Amino acid sequence: MAANNGGSPPMPLGIINLPGGHKMPLRPADLLRDRYRIMGELGRGVGGIVYRAFDEKANVDCVLQEIELDASLTLTQFEQTAERLTSLQNPNIARVLEYFATEQAGYLVVEFVVGESARQWLIINGRPLAEEDVVRWAHEALGALMYLSRRVPPISHGNLKAGNLRITPQGQLKLVNFGLNPAMTLGTSPLSPPELASQRTKGLRDDLYALGGALYTLLTGQTITHPRLLVPVRQINPAISEATAQAVERALSQRAELRFNTPAEFAAALATKFDSAPEKPRHDSDVEKRPAEAKPSITLNWRWIVAGLSLVIGFGLLGLLWARDYNARALSVLTPVIEATTPTPQPSATSIPASEVAPTAQPSVTLPPATDTLPPPTPAPPTATLTPTVVQTGGNQIAFVSERLGAPQVFLMNADGTNQRPLTNQPGGACQPVWSPDGTQLLFISPCARKAATYREAALYRIKADGSEATLLLQLEGGVFDVSWSQSGLAFVSFVSTRPQIFYADANGQNVRRLSVPSASDRQPTWSPDGQRLVFLNVSRVPDQSILYWMNSDGSYEGTSPLQVTRDLEATQPAWSPDGRLIAFVADGLLYVVEWDKLGFGAQRLTTLRPNEKPSWSPDGQWLTFESLRDDPFSPDIYRISLSGEPATRLTTDPAKDYQPAWQP
Repeated sequence: MAANNGGSPPMPLGIINLPGGHKMPLRPADLLRDRYRIMGELGRGVGGIVYRAFDEKANVDCVLQEIELDASLTLTQFEQTAERLTSLQNPNIARVLEYFATEQAGYLVVEFVVGESARQWLIINGRPLAEEDVVRWAHEALGALMYLSRRVPPISHGNLKAGNLRITPQGQLKLVNFGLNPAMTLGTSPLSPPELASQRTKGLRDDLYALGGALYTLLTGQTITHPRLLVPVRQINPAISEATAQAVERALSQRAELRFNTPAEFAAALATKFDSAPEKPRHDSDVEKRPAEAKPSITLNWRWIVAGLSLVIGFGLLGLLWARDYNARALSVLTPVIEATTPTPQPSATSIPASEVAPTAQPSVTLPPATDTLPPPTPAPPTATLTPTVVQTGGNQIAFVSERLGAPQVFLMNADGTNQRPLTNQPGGACQPVWSPDGTQLLFISPCARKAATYREAALYRIKADGSEATLLLQLEGGVFDVSWSQSGLAFVSFVSTRPQIFYADANGQNVRRLSVPSASDRQPTWSPDGQRLVFLNVSRVPDQSILYWMNSDGSYEGTSPLQVTRDLEATQPAWSPDGRLIAFVADGLLYVVEWDKLGFGAQRLTTLRPNEKPSWSPDGQWLTFESLRDDPFSPDIYRISLSGEPATRLTTDPAKDYQPAWQP
């Protein structure tokens, strides 16, 4: 039977009998229509499954959207909708290239859009996205919705959410994953207006409501779970302009007559200027290379609105998002979707399917007893200088980064917070200190203008623990950052095109080899104490989730895929305990520990205040040092906490930003 290929008039569809009598779900290596090779699963929901596929005829990647056929979506209805989707030509809508059907399901062949979803950007960023970016994407999405609304008859996307707003490496937005089934949508059910329950089909106003929910999530870092108890945008993130906040809240009004009627009306209400924020409270990382702006694609009567956007440098006081006086009411009605990590890297280009792990009984983590004492401090010198100082080994020192001298530099202090003094004086700044296994040397990266998630231009340097004999160790085109040092060598991250990937080098920066699989986006490796394994963060195996996995030191797995270390938490920043039993990590701005080999079951929370980042173990495994904004929403400081949990002890109080602590072995 014929199917539309996007280049000729639609033809009657009929039913395709696929070789082997395929039934849902499809499996990797399955071949459909002698052309589309299934590579893996990208996502699923009650209405169907989305697959990554390869078009063996055209020799290109593609996406196969499988929609279950039932009483709510018949074959005829699928044919009619699919024919109309193949005719769409808009730069902000992923192209539907072909369609066909089996007895159980209809299939859309859609262009593969390189990049990440807006939700994935939010997860990687670790805090709300910059208003300027979100508003630009909003205009592009609204332009696409206007285009759809002007078709005859109008077309509704029906599945708008942050996960279906795809952002290309050039920064252009594309809508993906249309919701064809009127009773079901692919993936997590998008936000719907209250009156939709009495409607038979979705329409433009429903798309505008759902887009408002997506924008709310991107600007606040929160997913709406109770729309009737909506917490105002600026109450969560005061950096957002009044105009944008009011526009989003109007789009989400529970009274239909108060919402926007058209995309143009919505676009006109969004902010057109973004005021610069004061320098001190800045927490974004836009020193990194951001995706280039897409060319204007909204060819509507309200084009003047887009032309009026003034792209002013600076983004808001995002640190206020997780201030300690965070509104308790917000916590009860919102579900966080971001973890407190450092800001946005470039999005990765490829996703691969996750392995399925059978559930097991959930054990609890038994923590070792906490001690009440710390290693004795070293007496402080009269003044802080950059001259070499005597450094005692044995875990009585914490290295950290401070901006109190201007550019970030590595500092050293006793484990009780005394004797704070600078260790480096790099003109381009120094960040991410890492101790050698014996505690006599340190690694750091430079240049670094400020705290960031990725450092594409950074090289790796080595110094003695007293700050002397700085040596350039390793420099790569994709940068060198997120370094971990063990007796087996160095594990670090460098960009390959747009994908962050984990590499290995020996202790002298030689014999570099890649450990990540080519299609993965991996970060933040941490060695086991014996140097035999690595726990790392992956954001590409399961769409829109950050999960910790482990692999062997050579990059191999015990099976066909790495096993999970975390499962139901958006986990980042792993740190392996000195005894090799526990992994400390950050999720939703809180510190957790979990046994590394329990598949993510039994994670135990250590902190109640947030946001916290960058845990680092004491050599006896009884304490953790970390950075936090709990006492100053504008400037992080270094803290210490025992494994018994709160309260934590604040170690630095300087008005400048202190972050990225590393406890000496």
